[in-house]
Order: sequence, then structure tokens, then C-alpha cells
Amino acid sequence: MSKKRNRLSKVITSVAVSMMLLLGMATPAFAKGAPIIGTEAEPAQAAATKMLVMPIGTTTPTATFTFDFAKKSMDESTAPAALAEMPAITSKSVSFTAADVGTTVGGIKSVPKETASIFVGVTWPHAGLYEYTVTERTDTFTSTSQNSMTFTDAVYDLKVYVDNGTNGLYIYAIAAVIVVTDPFNEDDNVGDKVDPTPGGDPTIDGDFSKMVFTNNFLRNNGPETVLAISKTITGTGADRSKYFPFSVTVTNPATVNDPAKTYKAFVVQGTTTLQTITANAPAGNIISGDDPRGPYIRFTTGVPLTVNLTDGQHLAFTDLPVGASFTATDQAAVDFTPSYRLTLNAVQGSVVAGAENSALSTGSHYITESYPDRADFNNTYKTIAVTGIFVDDLPYYAIIGVALLTLAGFVLFKSRRRRLEE
Repeated sequence: MSKKRNRLSKVITSVAVSMMLLLGMATPAFAKGAPIIGTEAEPAQAAATKMLVMPIGTTTPTATFTFDFAKKSMDESTAPAALAEMPAITSKSVSFTAADVGTTVGGIKSVPKETASIFVGVTWPHAGLYEYTVTERTDTFTSTSQNSMTFTDAVYDLKVYVDNGTNGLYIYAIAAVIVVTDPFNEDDNVGDKVDPTPGGDPTIDGDFSKMVFTNNFLRNNGPETVLAISKTITGTGADRSKYFPFSVTVTNPATVNDPAKTYKAFVVQGTTTLQTITANAPAGNIISGDDPRGPYIRFTTGVPLTVNLTDGQHLAFTDLPVGASFTATDQAAVDFTPSYRLTLNAVQGSVVAGAENSALSTGSHYITESYPDRADFNNTYKTIAVTGIFVDDLPYYAIIGVALLTLAGFVLFKSRRRRLEE
């Protein structure tokens, strides 16, 4: 009995060792691709995800994006005969409209959509390893000065392991590896393994294919004023030629990673763009000669700049994209009380009043699609109480005084005469 047990133990050990060796030999074939395993009843699948990102407040553009699948190798052979035997994979497309609202987090709006399953309807010639290169076409959207699309450079290798099943060939496993990283996904690295399995709800994190191609959409309202920061001065005794300093900061949308990006602001008096603006900004920030509209003030993203405006003037920003942000602070002015009114996305807000001799800030706000957004500031001069007598009024006071004295004398005279008669 003891010998039988020893023999059984040796058999079990031998089988276990054999299985470990077989697994060890099989692992290298999948090492680079982290394959997704399927079954004959539910074969492995793959899809591509188009992630369209844009700044907060941007309407999703009408656009179609297309993915191509180029033959790379069959059973690791790139010979022409092997490539010719591989089945062609038809291109897959996804389309977007304004109805696709996506989700917005941290100033970035993201709208994901998946292609149809890539290998549905494909006929495989035999079992084996089929490898394809997945790319996105970059000519499916025409950028303009108002609407620009930055296409991804991402490239993936897609390996398809086809096996013999009871009822025919089926996809036993699919592996996807990053060949060229998607610039928007900073955590990705060449050689990273991703799960290309399609999901049911792309709005749920983790429930869609990780073979992601991210495009960055940016909307600019064009050459017109997209943001106006204005100044008016009120009050009977106000000096309307006085310049008031502002601290103004404009900042890139969250999808624009360019710390040196600059923006233009023209100084407008009423409706006239001024050609001399030396009083309005530091000389180093005044740029002349490269814009037919005249000189302008150059703002660097995220850097506060002090500018000066007087009654009836406003800063006209013309190239801030939707989703950029601004902050304007009217600095303290002696004997003046500041106030402002914001108009954002075509909705005019209430007047916000500050305290006399104090600064007043709008706080940070996003540029919207309904241009122009506005921050209209007013400074009211204090009311001065009138005291003393003006010299020009003395003759009138003298006449009134004489009349009152005459009246008093007449009353006194009549009073005394009445007493004497009694």
C-alpha cells in the first residue's frame, strides 16, 4: 500500500512539473501582449476607442473618425505570400454630433466612443498568429481658424491568436501593445499592454476598449472680440481722464499644454481701436507692427499683467479660445468705490459692488461660446458735501439780509407805536 502511494505521489509530481514546464514554454509567446483570452462560445474581441477631448463649455463638433488595420505578419512572417494570405480588415469609423455631451472634469470635457467589434465577419484561412497595425486617419476633419482638431499619433499592434475549435476556427486570444504613445495619455509608454476588449457603456471608466486614440478639439470664436474688460467713471466730481490700474490674468484651456502661449488684447475707446496705447500697459508688453488692426497688449498665459484704462475704454481680447479662463482685479483707488457686472454665455449678471478705497476682483471665469463675454467695471467718485458760502452768491445773500432787517425793523416800529397809543 505504501509503495502504491509512493508511485502515485511520483506520478502527481511528474504531472505537476510537466504542466509548469508547458506553462513556462507558453508564456513567452504572450509576454509582449497581455492577451485577452476567449472561448469558442465567446471568442475574444477587440475595438478601438476614439476619445474626443475639448475645453469645458465646448459643444461637441460634428465629426467622423476612421481607423485602418494594416497587415503586419502571419505566424511572425512578413513575406509577401504570408501577407497575401491574411484576411483584410475593413476600416472602422465612429461619428460625433453636438448631442454627445460626454463628461467634464477639471476643465476638460471628454467624449468617448467605440468602433464596432473589429473582427466580426472576418474569415480566417487557418489557425495561427495574425498581427495588424492599427492607426487613425488624420484627414477626416478640416481645421479652420475657428475650429481646430489635433489628431493623435498613437499606433497599436494588434495580435490575433486563432485556434481550432469543435465547430471551426475561433479567436482564442487578442493582444494589444502600444507602438507609438497617445500624447494626451502621459502615463502610457511604448510596449505597454492594453485591454482592447469592447465594453457596453463608454461613459463608465473601465468599461470600454483601452486601445484609445485621443483627439484634441479647440474652438476659437474668431477675429471678433471674445472678451471685453471695460472701465467707466461716474460721480459729479470725478476726474474722467484718470487712468485706473487693473491686474488681468488669462490662462490656457486645460487641454492646451503650452506655458509660453500668448494672447492679444487691443485697447478700444468707444468703438475705435486706439493706435497709441503707451499709457495703457508696460512698454515690454505693447506689440506694434504685426497686426493690421494696430498695436496690442501681449498677455502670457497664467502671468498677471497690470494695465491701465480710463473712462470709456475697454480691453478687447480676440484670440482666447473657449475654455480659457480670465481674472480681472480693479485695484484700489482713493475716494472711488468699484463695482462690476459680468456677462457670461450671453447671460448678464447682477452688479457686484466693492468698498470705497478697496480693490475688487471678478474671480476666475471661463470663456464661453456666446461671445463676447464681458467684465464691465465702474468706479464711482465719493459725494462731497457742500459747505460755506460761495463768493458768487454773496450779492443774493446781501439782498436777502437787507430784506430781513427791513422786515424786522418794520415789525419793531409797529410794536412800539402800538404801545404808545395804549
